Amino acid sequence: MTWTTAARRLVALVIVPVAVTTSAHLGTAPAAQAATVVPDGSTQASAAASCWEVKQVEPSATDGVYWLLTPQLRTPTQ
Repeated sequence: MTWTTAARRLVALVIVPVAVTTSAHLGTAPAAQAATVVPDGSTQASAAASCWEVKQVEPSATDGVYWLLTPQLRTPTQ
């Protein structure tokens, strides 16, 4: 079976809006936005995997309290 141009357009008109609506409904961030979070431990959203990672990402990081998220933690923790 070969796809006609009209059939391809119809499929694109149906699939693309459903995908966009679904991702907006689920609250998922676009990949470009998700990739911009730097794990520096300064916020819950930017929790790092370890203190070592904080220092690697931000060499000027000083002693203090940072947010971490390790495989053993269920949520980011200070």
